[in-house]
Amino acid sequence: MKRIIVGMVMVLAALVTCWAEVVVVPPFQDRNSGMRSTDIENITDSLINAVYRTGRFEVPDRDEQARKLQLDENNFQISDWSDETKTIEMGKVLNADFIVRGVVSQYSDGRIYVMVRLLHGTTLKLLGAAERESANFREVRDQMSSIVKELLGDVKTVADAERDAARRSAEIARREAEWAAQERREAERAQAEAERVTKQERDAWKNKRWYIGPFIGGGVLNYFIEEWVSNGLGSGNYYTEWTEYTAGLFEIGSQVQLQVAKYFAIEADVTLDVLNLYPVLPIFAEFTLQPGITEINVGIGYTIGLGLSFEASVGIHAGPGIIFAEFIQITPWGSFLLDGYASVGAIGYKFGIRNRK
Repeated sequence: MKRIIVGMVMVLAALVTCWAEVVVVPPFQDRNSGMRSTDIENITDSLINAVYRTGRFEVPDRDEQARKLQLDENNFQISDWSDETKTIEMGKVLNADFIVRGVVSQYSDGRIYVMVRLLHGTTLKLLGAAERESANFREVRDQMSSIVKELLGDVKTVADAERDAARRSAEIARREAEWAAQERREAERAQAEAERVTKQERDAWKNKRWYIGPFIGGGVLNYFIEEWVSNGLGSGNYYTEWTEYTAGLFEIGSQVQLQVAKYFAIEADVTLDVLNLYPVLPIFAEFTLQPGITEINVGIGYTIGLGLSFEASVGIHAGPGIIFAEFIQITPWGSFLLDGYASVGAIGYKFGIRNRK
């Protein structure tokens, strides 16, 4: 008698299984957020388990789905779920009454968006939809039961499931539009931040307090000397005459520039005239500009012991520093050593040291 009862229970269980509607849950699709495949598989398994726990549906797990699909003559693959035509054929192979398809995406702040749609197994007609936003994967798994209840709790016939489809689809479309708009805003903010950082890095050479570097150059010195000249009328008959002399200059030195403000600098060129072994120190107050990758300086100052001086230079940002060419004109105004003029040109390379702000 006991064997008969056990047998009847087993037959009844088999009949219930045969009559149970089949719900197929394909792997969730990642909406271009770069989530790990293991996380997506865990979310898929959570939804499969939630459907199974209702006790009303037969639901094959991922391994069973893969085995049945591979045994079919079409040798379907899991990736074929993204093709609508193949999805219908795969649903037939799995005897699906319903297909529950999910999409998952992760925002940049870590929040996870899940959208699940209930589709008719042979027509793929949309029967229902649900969506959730969660703070983490644990919360996603905890919400699967409520998603299944929302989608499958009242499913009796296709007609019953279709009643709210239009309203839910409109709501899903609205939320998707909001999600897309938020994604665009985040992308725009990220792009603006990247451009700001790139500009800061590109213009970092302009934001230095000190610029120091060597130079080499040359020029011409024109000077006048008062000489006593005999007039040929005998001893003691002399007159004075100014004679002009020209000398070449070959200079090496180091430029030191203090950027006091954005458009104002003080520059000193510590120089040695190699040909005459004569030290020279011009000091300038400069107006400076740095458009693009160039630098333009115009200054007025004084060369110690030699006189009022004017300076102009042009530079180009190259590597960590600036290649520059400089021209200096020294006049006799204010000189107590030189009665003449000096014109000097030089080229050099200087480095920026310490940020201004």
